[in-house]
Amino acid sequence: MRYATWSLALTTGLVLAACGSSGSPTTRSNNNEGGTGGSIVQTGGSSGSSGTGIGGSGVSGSGVGGAGMSTGAGGTAGSATAGTGGVVIQVPTDGGVTSCAAAASEAQLRPVLLAFMLDRSGSMGIYQRTDNTAKRWTPVTTAMKAFFADPSSAGISASLQFFPLTDAATNTMVCDVTAYQTPTVPMTPLPEATVFSNAIDANFPATHGGTPTLTAFNGTIPYVQGLAAANPSAQVAVVLVTDGEPYDCPNGNKTNINLVGDAIRTIAATIPTYVIGVTNVTNLGVLATAGGTGTPFIVDVADPVQTQQQFTDAVNLIRGSAVPCDVDIPPPPMGQTLDPGLVNVQYTAVSGSTTTFLQSADCSGDQGWHYDDPSAPQRILLCPGACQTVKSQFGGRLEVAFGCATQVF
Repeated sequence: MRYATWSLALTTGLVLAACGSSGSPTTRSNNNEGGTGGSIVQTGGSSGSSGTGIGGSGVSGSGVGGAGMSTGAGGTAGSATAGTGGVVIQVPTDGGVTSCAAAASEAQLRPVLLAFMLDRSGSMGIYQRTDNTAKRWTPVTTAMKAFFADPSSAGISASLQFFPLTDAATNTMVCDVTAYQTPTVPMTPLPEATVFSNAIDANFPATHGGTPTLTAFNGTIPYVQGLAAANPSAQVAVVLVTDGEPYDCPNGNKTNINLVGDAIRTIAATIPTYVIGVTNVTNLGVLATAGGTGTPFIVDVADPVQTQQQFTDAVNLIRGSAVPCDVDIPPPPMGQTLDPGLVNVQYTAVSGSTTTFLQSADCSGDQGWHYDDPSAPQRILLCPGACQTVKSQFGGRLEVAFGCATQVF
């Protein structure tokens, strides 16, 4: 068979589907190995963008062996009867974009693994007779719990590490880097309501001073590097949530924030770091820039309701930004091969509006896509404009139709 077409379903709010439109019956004589081929009639189904249908009927011929199948999208299911000497194939009737699907397979968008680091220093709660619990800890952690439990987080996994850790015997912050290499909550698929919520409730802010950002991040580095090595197809990222500049080990002395930036920079090429500042913390831009994410998200603490909403907005933007803008192409069904000239991509936003991304090999088109390797494609890569469209409206559907003539710029 010259090409195969198939439909793919993705997690993280993205769905791949076959294309469909109405068409006129087309009859083609089919001589196939194994005997004399019978004629094949392909009837177009009613139009649509999802579902099953676009079925046609295959009229049996004489000869030996041959399997028939016909599936599609958007129309009423049809049937395919194998000719005894040939196989049922799809016959486009409108230049290529019509009855296209012939088999189905599943694939997943590259997974996203977010390693959260949450500051639980005294200033997030009660410290030196100042109670910041209602303005900082409560709204921030309420928003975090909601994020971890949100069904829209499906397809993302998260871990959670607190800093500083506290030595229960001496009520001092733990300064052993290795203690921060194992997060309190290991990498866990979302949504997950109980484990994260219980961990947050059990780690109220410390009553001692100290914000050991450098020590904690140096501990996190081998952890996230291990994640990346064990999950080569995943996008791993760190999310640092803090309300203060580093006052690090061993004695809670102020630490040059550039040292933290240097640590973050060592992994930024492959593992970005997002920064959420609870209050307008001086110099947090150093950390976000070092992490390759540009600008920190700053959450105001004047109004707890506003704080919670701003934190929710920030983490949702991070959730969308961390989604990789590429889709792995799975292996075709046995005995079939992919024709790279029969692929189309369309994005449907949560609002229902649709945008067709046209193929653009050099990404000169604003809303385009291209293959990672045109001669032997393994992935579909979105160009910057299309990538931003998907990331800015997390939860939409990316529809990829295999088997229809590719629309290009």
